[in-house]
Amino acid sequence: MSDNAYLRSIRKIEVQRKLEQHDLSRKRMSRFALGVSFFAFLLLLFNFGLMTAVVYLTKDTAVSNDGLMTNPWTGEPVKVHRARLELA
Repeated sequence: MSDNAYLRSIRKIEVQRKLEQHDLSRKRMSRFALGVSFFAFLLLLFNFGLMTAVVYLTKDTAVSNDGLMTNPWTGEPVKVHRARLELA
């Protein structure tokens, strides 16, 4: 085997290795993009669920002219049973 043929075979092997490495990095990036997309979709669903819960809970209250949260049927201010703040 001549030197030129040997050098060409080495270059060919190096090119194949680089292509394989490129394919692996491309697969990793596509997995990463898929994971980020899935996470963004979950955040969107959680946001929708939170918004739905807020709408459901606020339909049972009203706000008076003074800015107090009141019961819409009785007109009485909403009371908190035990208000306390605990700091760890």
